[in-house]
Amino acid sequence: MSKQQGMPDLNLEDNGYVQAIIGMGSNLGESEKILQSSIADIAGLSGVEPLLVSQFYYTEPQDVKKQPWFTNAVAIFRVDTSKWSGLEFLQALLRIEENRGRRRLGRQGPRLVDLDLLIFGRERISSPELTLPHPRMHRRAFVLVPLAEICPGMFLPGGKRIEEYLEEIEFTVSKDRIWQT
Repeated sequence: MSKQQGMPDLNLEDNGYVQAIIGMGSNLGESEKILQSSIADIAGLSGVEPLLVSQFYYTEPQDVKKQPWFTNAVAIFRVDTSKWSGLEFLQALLRIEENRGRRRLGRQGPRLVDLDLLIFGRERISSPELTLPHPRMHRRAFVLVPLAEICPGMFLPGGKRIEEYLEEIEFTVSKDRIWQT
């Protein structure tokens, strides 16, 4: 698996496979190592192949400001749909979070690891467990900036390119740091 610049083949569905886009973050412990290990854990799942991973970005906390900054990245995996549905894949991500030490102590607070399933092929789900595509990814610079790095020009659900969504939010990027108001 390597970081790549430019547009990958983003057929979200292809012969029994889908592309799953995962936003990831950590602001406790050794965040970079935790995210690297989480990427390896996801890649180790049966029927899952890593395609692209963004660089790590360091992001100011969004809602609960009095906590450490986050380390964020976005990764794209090729997933065999004969082995995984969107909900099953989410459950595997939640198990990885738990195995990495995540404890859900409150919404939007500090965490060892957070793995958000943003897109799972063209699957649309609206349930208490999972909403696909992720309903807030269009408003989050810590998702859009890394995604634009690895997939510039990609159209997201909703019909706009990543860059168009970035134009609609207020944020600043300086090297590998992201601030969003």
